[in-house]
Amino acid sequence: MQDKFSKKIINFIQAEKQFFWALAFLGVVFVVNYGLYANHKKTVESCVDGKCLSNFSEKLLSEEANISETEVNQLICDYAFSALKESKVALGQVFQAKELLISGVALKIDINKKLNPGSRQYVLSLREVEYDGEKISSPGPTITDLAFSISSIEKYRQADGAFLFPLFGRLEKDKYYLISLDNSKVDVSKQNYLEPLGSGESKSYLAGSAVVRKNKELTLASGDLYFKIYGANLNQENGVPILNGAKIEDLGQGLGRYSYATKGKYVDLFDLETATPGTEFSENDKVIYAPAKDNASFTYAVNTIYPISKLNFSATQLRSGWKGVKVSYSFDRQNWIDLPFSEGPDFLPGFGIISPADAIALKDASSADTSDGATDNSPEEDVSAGTIGGTVQIFNADIIPTKETRVMYFKITYDQNDKSKGRYFALKNLKITADLKIK
Repeated sequence: MQDKFSKKIINFIQAEKQFFWALAFLGVVFVVNYGLYANHKKTVESCVDGKCLSNFSEKLLSEEANISETEVNQLICDYAFSALKESKVALGQVFQAKELLISGVALKIDINKKLNPGSRQYVLSLREVEYDGEKISSPGPTITDLAFSISSIEKYRQADGAFLFPLFGRLEKDKYYLISLDNSKVDVSKQNYLEPLGSGESKSYLAGSAVVRKNKELTLASGDLYFKIYGANLNQENGVPILNGAKIEDLGQGLGRYSYATKGKYVDLFDLETATPGTEFSENDKVIYAPAKDNASFTYAVNTIYPISKLNFSATQLRSGWKGVKVSYSFDRQNWIDLPFSEGPDFLPGFGIISPADAIALKDASSADTSDGATDNSPEEDVSAGTIGGTVQIFNADIIPTKETRVMYFKITYDQNDKSKGRYFALKNLKITADLKIK
C-alpha cells in the first residue's frame, strides 16, 4: 500500500515539476529579498545616537562637539575692579589662545542695580590684539560679541556663582585676544553698575593682563580678571571638519546617504564656517539669528566626503515680521546662486495657525513697558522683533551638481530689498540631505 502511495507521489512530482521549480524559485527570491531588507533595516536602525554601522561598511559620522573648559584661565577672585562705575568705559582681559575655537567665557561679577535697572545693554566682545607684556595695541575688528542687560544677566549664572557667557569665535593658536565688557550704552549710576572680580596682583595670569578702555585709549591695569575660556573639539574625517551629528550611510551598490539637521542647541554655532559679529544663538527660539544690518551673514561648509548626486536644502523662516531671508549656495565660495522659496502660514507653538485678531491679542498681552525707553538688542526680550501670525518663507530645493563635488557652501543672509521693519533674520528646522556615490 505504501509502495503504491509513494509511486503516486513521485508520478505527481514528475508531472508537475514545472510547478515545483517555480515554487522553489519563489522561495529563493523570498530569502534573498528578506536578507537584503534585513540588512537595509539594520543600516537604518543602527544610525542612532551617533552610531552608524551596517554589513556593507562602517559609517562615517560626526558626533556632537565636546564643549569643555580649557587651560586658559585665572581663578583668583579676591579683588573688585571698579572701572565700570564710570560711564562709557570698557574693562577686559587679554589672554593667549591655546585652542582654535572659543565657545564661551566665564566671569565673576558683582551686580549693583536699582529697583528697575531697565534693559540697556552691556556688550561683551572678542577682538584680536597685539600684546607684548608691557603694552597693548588698538584692538582689531570684532570677532564676536554678546549684548545683555542687568535684567537678563541672571540666565547666565552658574552653580559656582560665575556667569558663563556664550561667545563663539574661531581663534589662531598662540595669538593674543581681548575679551572686554563695555558699558557705553548703559545708564551707569551709583546704584546701577557691574563690578567684575579677579586678582589685584599683576601677573596672576602670566600671558595677559586686565585692560581698561576709556576715550578709545587702551591702558593695561594692575591685576587680572577672574576668567575661564571654554573651547570645543570638533570631529574630523581625514582632516576635514564634519558638521556636528552629520551621518553618512553606505546603502550598498555604490549608493550612499548624507543627512544633517540643526539640533536647536548652542553647539549649532560650531557648524558655521563663517559668521559676522552679532550672530548668536537664541535659547528661547533654539535657532541661530543675526541682526539684519551691515551685510550680516553666516555660512555653512557641507563636506559629504563622497561625490554628491543630488542635495536637498530645507528650512523655514523663523517667524513672520522678521527680515526676509536669502539663502544661496556655491561650489567655490565665489559664485553664489540664490535658492527659491515658497510662502506658507506662520505657526505659533501651542496655537497652530494664528488669525489676525488673535495675533493682535497675543501681541498686546506680551507687550511690556520699559522705564528708560530702551530695550535689549536681542530677540530674547524684544517683542517688536517679530509679528505673530502672517506668512513665512519655506525653502525646499534640490541641487544637482554638473560635475563631481564633495563640498558645497551655503550662505544665509537677509533680503536687503525687504522694506519691513524687522531687525533680525533666522531660519528654523534647517536640514541638508544628499544622495552620494560611494566609491
